[in-house]
Amino acid sequence: VAQGGAPLQFLPSPLRPPQVSRQIQEHEQDSALREQLSGYKRMRRQHQKQLLALESRLRGEREEHSARLQRELEAQRAGFGAEAEKLSRRHQAIGEKEARAAQAEERKFQQHILGQQKKELAALLEAQKRTYKLRKEQLKEELQENPSTPKREKAEWLLRQKEQLQQCQAEEEAGLLRRQRQYFELQCRQYKRKMLLARHSLDQDLLREDLNKKQTQKDLECALLLRHHEATRELELRQLQAVQRTRAELTRLQHQTELGNQLEYNKRREQELRQKHAAQVRQQPKSLKSKELQIKKQFQETCKIQTRQYKALRAHLLETTPKAQHKSLLKRLKEEQTRKLAILAEQYDQSISEMLSSQALRLDETQEAEFQALRQQLQQELELLNAYQSKIKIRTESQHERELRELEQRVALRRALLEQRVEEELLALQTGRSERIRSLLERQAREIEAFDAESMRLGFSSMALGGIPAEAAAQGYPAPPPAPAWPSRPVPRSGAHWSHGPPPPGMPPPAWRQPSLLAPPGPPNWLGPPAQSGTPRGGALLLLRNSPQPLRRAASGGSGGDNVGPSAAAMPGPLSRSTSVASHILNGSSHFYS
Repeated sequence: VAQGGAPLQFLPSPLRPPQVSRQIQEHEQDSALREQLSGYKRMRRQHQKQLLALESRLRGEREEHSARLQRELEAQRAGFGAEAEKLSRRHQAIGEKEARAAQAEERKFQQHILGQQKKELAALLEAQKRTYKLRKEQLKEELQENPSTPKREKAEWLLRQKEQLQQCQAEEEAGLLRRQRQYFELQCRQYKRKMLLARHSLDQDLLREDLNKKQTQKDLECALLLRHHEATRELELRQLQAVQRTRAELTRLQHQTELGNQLEYNKRREQELRQKHAAQVRQQPKSLKSKELQIKKQFQETCKIQTRQYKALRAHLLETTPKAQHKSLLKRLKEEQTRKLAILAEQYDQSISEMLSSQALRLDETQEAEFQALRQQLQQELELLNAYQSKIKIRTESQHERELRELEQRVALRRALLEQRVEEELLALQTGRSERIRSLLERQAREIEAFDAESMRLGFSSMALGGIPAEAAAQGYPAPPPAPAWPSRPVPRSGAHWSHGPPPPGMPPPAWRQPSLLAPPGPPNWLGPPAQSGTPRGGALLLLRNSPQPLRRAASGGSGGDNVGPSAAAMPGPLSRSTSVASHILNGSSHFYS
């Protein structure tokens, strides 16, 4: 406070210390990185919006085309379309509801296991901490019992004992974590397999209902679908080509942006390393000067110690030597002291020169090694990016080819179904129904096979899926709680047979069921030889046909009465191996960019 009570004003200095400048520069670099990443994300969102807008526009064209064709159909067509849409939405809502319920139960199950394992790990760490503290006190007491041991040897011995104890505790903790991880993976794997079987049962029920509804509507739609087939095929092909061109162009722009960002990142990393090396070179004289001063200080202290020792020696010799020899004795002692101090000074000068040369050479070698390592790392990252982009490009091309093949197959199948006579119409319709059933069963079988193969790959050959392993039971882990059954859903069962059946007696068949001029195509090879009229074709169809009873859930295990259908009947009861679900728990479901 100045005279008169007025406070003094202290203005901040406009000069910034080097640390503040460095922090500002690092903040600017981080801001640039965030801006680059946000720009990349904006580009991805823009591409996705562009694809969605294109798909929406194409969907509008298809809807307009479908509406134009719908006006040519009979009056019942509108009602059938509304019923089909309503059924599709209801199926989707049922699937989403079932999936949400299953995910919630799975999260609760995993949290229960993880909570128990966390408590067990905390107890182990607390016990290890107490053991370490007690052992440390014991070692100190043992060292105090041997006062004759040098202090350096005591410190080294104490350090070795501590390292051995810490290593043992680390191995014990790692063993517990490994056993907990194996137990967690096994339980999650068992739970996921049960949920997979339950979802398969739900898919079969929904497919059965959907096919029965389409079977009813097919009798009234076949007449006009044949004339509308060509127009629909041309529209679908044109729209597919537009989507594929847009997707390829957006993928090319994305890859170009990624490559530019990677090159900019490489340039920035090299520039930062050069700045770091320049700062080290500028800082080297200061560090060398401080080390040189430290060596000189040690030399001065050594000289003082030697001077004190010579003084003590001179006093002792003067006391024990006759006075007549004092002059020669002092001269000899003086020469000896001068000679040893000269030797000591020469040794310290040599140490300083060696230190200077070794530090400079070491700095150059270190900087060169860092630069080469950074360059190699950046080159590897660039190669990985190029390989990833090539893989994405190949995957996109294969996806386009697959979409074209699928479109051609759908068109061919649709035309084949529409070009059949009355007696052949049932065969064509049954072929389409069998194809969907076979596709569902094969997909479910592939999912189970992939699930089991993944479990076998992770090495759980001795663990049964239906119970807790002996190794985990020995560790005190409880058996997993039974998986909850799928929530009830409004899927009709009574009368929901797979076969449609002939028309009632006395009612003539529709006009489009009269014999046509086109020969009926034969059934696919997987259906086997044709059966008698009115008999279902194919083994997969025989398994699911005429089954109005509800399929039971497989949430509680592999009992005989809890099978989920043909997919479960063709699979073994217990799963031979388990698999890790850590990546699924942490990352969630995968979303592909299309």
